[in-house]
Amino acid sequence: MTAINYIGSYTEPLSADIFIVEGEKNVYMYDTGNGEKSLNDVKNVLCAYGDKMVNVILSHFHPDHMGNIDKINKEKIYASANTIKYMNEKDKELSEIVSDRLEITDGKLNLDIIYLPSSHAKGCIAMNINREICLLGDATYSTMKAGQIVYNRSLLSEEIATLDKIDTKKFVLSHQKGLFKSKESVINELKEIYKSSNKNDAYISFGK
Repeated sequence: MTAINYIGSYTEPLSADIFIVEGEKNVYMYDTGNGEKSLNDVKNVLCAYGDKMVNVILSHFHPDHMGNIDKINKEKIYASANTIKYMNEKDKELSEIVSDRLEITDGKLNLDIIYLPSSHAKGCIAMNINREICLLGDATYSTMKAGQIVYNRSLLSEEIATLDKIDTKKFVLSHQKGLFKSKESVINELKEIYKSSNKNDAYISFGK
């Protein structure tokens, strides 16, 4: 299995999981985390890669996933158009928009960068590593409105269809204990949520 450097999430400040893989020419980082603790962890890991340039793939625009983006020396950023809107001008110039699927091959490393419809945030991006494991960030999570857990019914249907086409057996969701989840279990959970919906309602809501 492909070697992956993993930096776990923090709660104070809130910082998402970070994953780093090495290609023949470059290093690829999925999310940058947020705050000094995550930043120090990233710098310590990157030291092992010498002079290789860092390419960053951002799962979405929430600060716990991209808060450190302007503090990391990188060559390129891959992100959705919506995520790029939240960057400074310098980082915008380094960015390539992902609107569907982008394949990166670097030696024996093959990455599929995939746009994911999501109720959690507009412009979520997944990263499939050598078709062994696919990182999803927060893409399968809901959003919160008026104290309720909410899924957009149409986006959820599109997301299930997109996930089903990803060539891997394992998914990783951010902020979760026990990192690896089977593709089947993640999709089945989303399908159960979708089954609870009313076709006349645009949203699926849980809570008060």
